[in-house]
Amino acid sequence: GVSDEQWEVHVVGAFHSGYSPDGLSDDEEALSVWYKEFVHQNYLQVPEDMPSVKQMAEKIQKSLLTNGGPNSWEEPWFNIEVRNSMCLQTAQLVSNQLRSENRYALELDKLPTGEDALEYFLSTSHKGYCVHFASAGTLILRELGIPARYVTGFVVKPDAVTYEEGAYKASVLDSDAHAWGEIYMENY
Repeated sequence: GVSDEQWEVHVVGAFHSGYSPDGLSDDEEALSVWYKEFVHQNYLQVPEDMPSVKQMAEKIQKSLLTNGGPNSWEEPWFNIEVRNSMCLQTAQLVSNQLRSENRYALELDKLPTGEDALEYFLSTSHKGYCVHFASAGTLILRELGIPARYVTGFVVKPDAVTYEEGAYKASVLDSDAHAWGEIYMENY
């Protein structure tokens, strides 16, 4: 995992051609509709036995409503930009809440027998590494109605990349392993 200071929200992705002045072709429109349906069918599930996830989501929802946030992401008058902006703001709020209530640590207490690791992290130990933060954030966002997925990979620092013999090479260590959550934003 990476250090605690690196827990923040980043927007990455490619603009979908829907932002072109000419609009979407019929094929692009069909693909866009299919992908949005796929995302909503596959990236909103939350296990029923996750009370700490549900409690944190309720706390964040109350905070959003207090600050003028929506009851639902699918209000008919919301355009793509408004929905995307609200999703991004909510993701940042989830990130901030997780950071304020939990501590990044690579050395964890032994998980009690029969205890769910994520529930234990959120309700008892409040210590975890990237896997715990990413899992919790993903499920909380889903509970809030924002399609999200858990992802693992490696963080490759720029100084780990060299150009040798006509090819780029990267030195990637086990310590570069990382987990994060991704949210769906339309046209990204």
